[in-house]
Amino acid sequence: MDQKYREYMLAQLKALVSIDSPSGYTEEVELYLMDELSRMGYAPRRWVKGGVSTYLAGEGDPIMLLAHVDTLGAMVDYVKPDGRLLLSNVGGLQANNVETENVRVRTRFDGAYEGTIQLHNAAGKFYFFRKPCKDSAADLHQIFVSHQLLLAAHPAKL
Repeated sequence: MDQKYREYMLAQLKALVSIDSPSGYTEEVELYLMDELSRMGYAPRRWVKGGVSTYLAGEGDPIMLLAHVDTLGAMVDYVKPDGRLLLSNVGGLQANNVETENVRVRTRFDGAYEGTIQLHNAAGKFYFFRKPCKDSAADLHQIFVSHQLLLAAHPAKL
């Protein structure tokens, strides 16, 4: 592969994954794709329910590339009084895959906050993985957000 194409693809990958785009909030990444495809000389179109498509031209049997542009991740169930965020079980979150991961929490009204997924009770992890436990992975983990005190004072900002 030519080095210039490799560099272009890596730059595009970095740009795309840097755009917060949780399910239902894909407008920013869609607009980025529209601009980039237009810059390349194509005539992209946005779909009503999200997504971007364009005609690439050519002859013979057409080929279509389709990929979702939303990022899948943890969903917040509710904000605790101390400002920590409890995670929802939606999406099949695996506790052992996300412990200590850095996250960005996109809010409806106030931008995004950075945080870390932490165990609610470190001893709970031991029991969760070694004996039957009524707690799910989401029950064991919560997100500690860097602006935790702000969220505790103003949970409606989420």
